[in-house]
Formats: sequence, structure tokens, C-alpha cells
Amino acid sequence: MRSLPLLVTGTVLCGAPPLLGCDAGKDDTSPDSDADTDVDTDADADVGDLLGRLAVLESYRQDHGTHEGLTPSWGPTDVPWEDGVLGDWVYGCGAKTGDTGVWRITRSADGCDLAVLEPCTGDCKPPCDDGSYCTEAAGCVEAPRFADSGTLTLGGLAVAVSLEPEGNGYPDSWGLPADLFGPGDPITLDAEGGEHPAFTAGTTGVEDLDATLPCEDVPSSKQAFSLQWTPPDAAGVRIRWEMTQDVHLSQGPRIRCEATDGGSLTVPAELMDAYVHGKKHGLTLTRYTVDVVEIPGAGAFAFEVGSAVGCVVHEGHTPW
Repeated sequence: MRSLPLLVTGTVLCGAPPLLGCDAGKDDTSPDSDADTDVDTDADADVGDLLGRLAVLESYRQDHGTHEGLTPSWGPTDVPWEDGVLGDWVYGCGAKTGDTGVWRITRSADGCDLAVLEPCTGDCKPPCDDGSYCTEAAGCVEAPRFADSGTLTLGGLAVAVSLEPEGNGYPDSWGLPADLFGPGDPITLDAEGGEHPAFTAGTTGVEDLDATLPCEDVPSSKQAFSLQWTPPDAAGVRIRWEMTQDVHLSQGPRIRCEATDGGSLTVPAELMDAYVHGKKHGLTLTRYTVDVVEIPGAGAFAFEVGSAVGCVVHEGHTPW
């Protein structure tokens, strides 16, 4: 993992089934291919086309404190992951890093996906070589690698922010002002170009997310999980709900839901039943806007601006 999955980092997402576009009621329009500041309100890019993602979070509140003004980032890569592999949750398939598995979507319902950790070799015989992973359609394929887009410059924020590629991605940027942007403020991303050609993206600031998460009780199986919060005034705002289970070094099932922010969501009982096995869970709710743009000759890139809340639920323990 390049960074905490629920701090919304840059990632290679996944192949079919789609993730950003899995909410009910989405249309079939294509990703925005223009270098503009229009907000893709449906965020319906087929995840199989996404090479990466960058997200600016004005605040990330947890039950033990608030991280204000952070800009977690990563990606893009040279090619997208395939067969439902979640790039931002991927452990990877390289002996040099000790990574031994990939997160793959196994069930989807009502805008939510359930992912489980599978070994890179999967059911492939003979087993995949180092640096490759198993797919149902094509057998062993080479895992994506980081491919930079040069300096990334963010505009429209309270302070200037530039990110330089290093190692296997772009570094997180911490310690930015708490009042990083206002609701509706135009925020831009300019990539100067590197291994990938130059591109630009733009979206708008969101209202601070006013939500209280169920941080006292471990989620129950065999019943739907519902959550409510104060919806935003603006249209075209998205919500992402993530549940990550700490089972055997965080290798338990995970759930992610995507929808238009209407102030509520429900995780279907069938996914909860497959998800709940352990006693410790990370919960995160993120409000965001997004612009999905085409990187010429490569694929799509998602630029997000948002606000998030999160906590850890641990049976028998007080939350952080």
C-alpha cells in the first residue's frame, strides 16, 4: 500500500466491475476528456480506464483528533489494473517489497463493492512470476508500475501546493491551513508532464462534512448497515463510504460504497454478511467533488477535492 486507503490517495483503481461509477442512477456518459474545470457530477468513469487519482482533503477528522489541510496523493501508473483489482488497496506482487496479494472486488450491490485479499498467483497454474498477478481472463499479467506526470501544481487553495514524483508515487503533503478552500471554490490541478503527457483537471471545494459515525458498536452481520448525515446544499457532490476490517494484519474483507451525496446510504445485508468476521474495523466517510479527465494516449485520471470523517471500532475497547 502506498498510503492509507481512506485518506483518499492517488491510486490505480480497478477493472470491471466499476467503482467510481457503481452508484444507482448513474448515466452512461464518457469521462470528461477536456482540460477544463467542469465537475463530473456523475463520476462515472469506468474504473478499468483509471490510471490514478489525486485527492485534496481540507480536513480528516478521526475520533482521536483532526488532521487539517492534508493532500494525500499517488499515481498515476503506466496501465490500469484489471479484473476488479482495487489499486488503492493493492498490496502488490513484488518479492522486493514483500507484497503478496491484491484486493479484488468479489460482490457488488446497490452502489457498494466487497473486496477480499487474494494471492497474486490466484488460480493461475503455473504460478505467476514475481511482479505479475493472476487474472481470470488473461492469466498472469504484469502488474502496473508507477509512471509520473512531472510536477503537480494545485491552484485555488489558500496556499500554493506543488508535488514532485519520488519513489513509487507522489508524497503526502501535511500541515496545510485548516481553511484550505471554501464551498464552491474552483480548485485546479496542472500536471507538467513526465512519462505521461501533461494534463489539467479542475473541480470545486465542498462543505465540511457534518457526520457522526457509529464508532461505539462493531458492525453486525446478516442485516443492512445504514448511515445518515447532513447533506450538502450544492448539487454534484459525491460521497464515499469505506469499511476496512483488521483481521490477520488488516487482511479481512473490505467494503466501499459510492453515491451522490443525499445525506444517507445503506450497505446491503448480503455484503455485510460476507464482510463481518473480525472485531476491529476502520470506518471512513468522505464527501468530495471529482473531475475525471483523459491522459492522452493512456487512460483516465480522477482529481478529487473533499472532506472526511473516520474512526476505528474495536470490540471491548474505547474508540481512539
